[in-house]
Amino acid sequence: MGILLYPQTFQSISLHAAYGEGKHHFLRFFIEKAKELQLLGNYTQVLEYMVTDELPDNEQKRLHEVHPDNTTIFLIDVQCSNRYRLFQLHQKLQQHHAGLHSSWILCYLFSDQDSIKDPILQRFIEYPLQFPSYEHRTLKERLELIFSEIQKQSNILNETICLNKNVVTCIALADSAYTTQALLRELRRSIIRAHYSFVQRRANIIDITFEHLSDGMLNSIQDVSSRFSELHSILDMFDGDVLYFIAQTTCRFFNTLHTATLNEQHLIDNHDNEQIISICNAMLKKTEKIEINTIRSIFVKELYDLMFPLLSATPLKQKETMIFVLFEYLQKLITELKNNTYHCSFTQSRGLGTKRTDAICDNIAQIIESKLQVTLPKAERTLISTYLQLAMQKLEAKTPMLFLCHGEDIAANYEKYIRSANLYENCRSIDYSEAWRKKESVFFWITYAISSSRSTIMRLCLFSVI
Repeated sequence: MGILLYPQTFQSISLHAAYGEGKHHFLRFFIEKAKELQLLGNYTQVLEYMVTDELPDNEQKRLHEVHPDNTTIFLIDVQCSNRYRLFQLHQKLQQHHAGLHSSWILCYLFSDQDSIKDPILQRFIEYPLQFPSYEHRTLKERLELIFSEIQKQSNILNETICLNKNVVTCIALADSAYTTQALLRELRRSIIRAHYSFVQRRANIIDITFEHLSDGMLNSIQDVSSRFSELHSILDMFDGDVLYFIAQTTCRFFNTLHTATLNEQHLIDNHDNEQIISICNAMLKKTEKIEINTIRSIFVKELYDLMFPLLSATPLKQKETMIFVLFEYLQKLITELKNNTYHCSFTQSRGLGTKRTDAICDNIAQIIESKLQVTLPKAERTLISTYLQLAMQKLEAKTPMLFLCHGEDIAANYEKYIRSANLYENCRSIDYSEAWRKKESVFFWITYAISSSRSTIMRLCLFSVI
């Protein structure tokens, strides 16, 4: 983005990478992001050239399309071997721009990495950039691409897609002869094959298995041992053995990975959350010991009046001490912020909050800001969201859930999904067919499931699949 902040009105950059590595896509993303950050105006023009050895020059025709007052970005796809001809094009563009006051940025796209060392190009390209090939991308970057594509296909098909972590491992480690675009095409073919199986079996989830991966992809996997620890440090961020991509939702795997950082060994640092989790667990432990008395009630009365209706609509209403412990923490935090004595006692991290708890936390922060004129720091919001998530998990884990479905593996798939998405921990499943006609057998299994859960309360979820 630095090039956009520089006041020079005529600048040139180049991206060097093999065809299919996503140079054009990257620049388009770069432009849209710059507009979003208001570094480029909404009226910025984007004009595309293709310069070849065979085709006649078309720069004069394209120059007539340039609006004299608007910032213009030229995407110049270089398909010619004659570098001097490219130099002449650059000079013509520079001469045409001389009488204008608007900014021009020339982006040259080269499909060979060695061209970055070309002495002729070095004469007129100010910012040459080596674009990483798929082979040299970190596993974190590869998985971001893979997760993003799977979520995209899930949205297109409007179906949930799942795959085992072992399958993800094979896709991520596929290496030889793949460019970014080639890998994504291969991934889409695997999804097409999985979708065909999904239609044939009349399944409820598109399950990508090893049989849907091509021999070419499997045979391209090399140098596994040296990157296994790196890959598992990433996949260990997600609970369970199966990843579920739910249609028309935000991909939580991509978001979690995108915000994660790598250490010097290219491993995900999973210790960032330890301090937050430790504080939240201490707060939860406190809920087992405290009693709500008059003094405590007076101490948090203002927060109670403001926020109890909000929190009473959550599972925390089952255990009021959880709400009071949170109020005590917030009261202490607000006092420190008002007195300018606040100091964050933990390392900022992603936390364990979910969309549900983040939304509750946002409402809490809005109430505090509007009623008490105090803005909660981002790190504290993360801690509060994590506390809410851990508290809800603790409460919900006490109520088991049983999925009872007609059909093969349907209930089991529901259970896998619920567990993998961290929506519920204490759940069981029974898939029934002929047994449903024999009521004694069904009641036996339900009784067994309830008794084995060691609880007198059971959420019974019945699904009939035709």
